[in-house]
Amino acid sequence: MTSPAGTAAGEEDLIRAARNVFEVDVAKSCHHGSADVSEVFLRCVNAAATVISSGDNEPHAHPRSDTLGLVGKSSRGRRPLIFCTELARSGKERFDLSDNRIDELVDLRRALKVMVTTDPGRPALKKKIENLERVLGRAVATYGAIQLRTDGERVVLAYKIEQSSAAKGWDIYRLEPSASGELAYVSQHD
Repeated sequence: MTSPAGTAAGEEDLIRAARNVFEVDVAKSCHHGSADVSEVFLRCVNAAATVISSGDNEPHAHPRSDTLGLVGKSSRGRRPLIFCTELARSGKERFDLSDNRIDELVDLRRALKVMVTTDPGRPALKKKIENLERVLGRAVATYGAIQLRTDGERVVLAYKIEQSSAAKGWDIYRLEPSASGELAYVSQHD
C-alpha cells in the first residue's frame, strides 16, 4: 500500500523504498560537508557512520554545523558516528619560525628565483621554490586521516589521537552486525 505523494506518509514510503538502493553502512560526505544536502536523501542513505573530508585553509566553513546536525539526525543507530578530517587531527607540524629561520628561508627563496630567472630550464628549482613557498605559507595543523577497515562483516573506523599516551594512541569505533544483520555502532558508553 502506498501513500499519496506530498504527504508525510508518502515521504516515509519513498524513504523506505529508496533505502533498497541508497542505504549504506558508511557514507562519504560530498563537498566537504556543505549545506547542499537534502534531509530526505540522508534518511535514504541511513548510514551508521559518515566520513567528511575537509580542512586545509579553505575560504568557507566546511563542514557546516547544520550539516553535521542533519547527518547525525538522519543517520541510524542511537549514537550515529561522524568522522571529520578537520576535527580528527593526527598531529601538528612543527616549524622553526624564529626570525633567523624565516630570514634564511626568504633569502633562499630569493636566490632560487634568481637562479630560475638566469636558467629557466631548471624545473627542479621551480619545484624547490614551490615547496619552500608552501612551507613559508603555512604554520597550521596537519589534518589526520580517518582509517577504515573491514573484513566484509564488521567495520572499524579510527583516527590517531593527537597527544596519545602509551595506553591509548587511537580513537577506535566498531560497527558490528546486529541481531537483524545490520551493522551498528557498538558503543562502550551504552
